[in-house]
Amino acid sequence: MITRERAYALRRMLVKASASLSDEDALEAVELFAAWTSGTEYATDQRLRYGGKLYRVRQDHTSQADWLPSSTPSLYAEVEKPGQGDTPDHPILYNGNMELIEGKYYSEDTLSRAEYTAWIGDRAYEIELIPQDFADVLAKMITGETVTTNFRVIGGEDSVHAGDFAVLMLKQQNHPDVLRLPVEAVYGSGDERYVYLLGEGVDRVRRDVSVGASNGLMIEITGGLEEGDRVYVRE
Repeated sequence: MITRERAYALRRMLVKASASLSDEDALEAVELFAAWTSGTEYATDQRLRYGGKLYRVRQDHTSQADWLPSSTPSLYAEVEKPGQGDTPDHPILYNGNMELIEGKYYSEDTLSRAEYTAWIGDRAYEIELIPQDFADVLAKMITGETVTTNFRVIGGEDSVHAGDFAVLMLKQQNHPDVLRLPVEAVYGSGDERYVYLLGEGVDRVRRDVSVGASNGLMIEITGGLEEGDRVYVRE
């Protein structure tokens, strides 16, 4: 069995060796590169890890908290696979703030701008990821230990307590001003979806509907209902 000390030693050797990897090979082992940190001196052409992606430093500088690799193209360039962006079938993921190269193909990366929230009880809280030392994470992986991810709840000092159950939500898109229902109100599957309308003194009446996006709790209704319609929601 590999000890924790040996795992750290192996990790240091791997990090040292990663500097000689080609970009193509480096993209297969992004975890070997040091994570970006604020207040660090970076040299031109140095490669680093941020947000699960690999970046190359474009000019010597000391990093600052508001100069993130994903949003400061003058300082960092994301390392792409050879041939990435050459054809529509292999576009470069566009993160909303990066240098665009003429003749390359791009597609929108909605995950890079996703918002994370946690539902605790009947309230949604903003959360932030608690950073971990990568050397410690890698050592745990090598030794077969469980690696956990921890988040900090913002603004929950008086209302969130140890042991509370939370549902983590990832919002990739925002659809304002749409009709939506609890998922328990919609029946069927695939292209066939329907609800049961509730009327005055009348039993439930089936109404076919068309649906859009769903977050697992609510589902968007794109056709078949109007605002004010009352529907049955199963327990």
